[in-house]
Amino acid sequence: MTKIKLKKIASRQLVVTLKLNGTQGTFILDTGAGNSILANSQKSKFGLAEKEVQASAETGLGFGGGGIALETAIISELTIGRLKLHDFPLFLMDMQELNAGFEAEGIQTIDGVLGADILFMLNAIIDYKKRLLILSRA
Repeated sequence: MTKIKLKKIASRQLVVTLKLNGTQGTFILDTGAGNSILANSQKSKFGLAEKEVQASAETGLGFGGGGIALETAIISELTIGRLKLHDFPLFLMDMQELNAGFEAEGIQTIDGVLGADILFMLNAIIDYKKRLLILSRA
């Protein structure tokens, strides 16, 4: 089991720090997102070469509607607290509009979204009062 401190940002969303391929990033905790997502503008930050990123036949759906183009990439190592996932597939999508809105409001920008795929896989419990994300493999 691992406990990860959550941070509440000015948009009132909770964020969590993850490591992708050894590089630290900030991800919104989103229980309503079916999949975890990496902002496609962050590919180089996390060491993803263009050859590792492929177009996806799936499209994304968000509050603004559907039809959002997605790419996929396999993350060699995704670390959350003390837990590591290897060769984990992540969707990549354009999050520039979201981050531009955050910047305009003086809110910390994000690298992606931690979604239900990982939360279910790691039996997530969210303690809102203590702002903790508790994960375990069993």
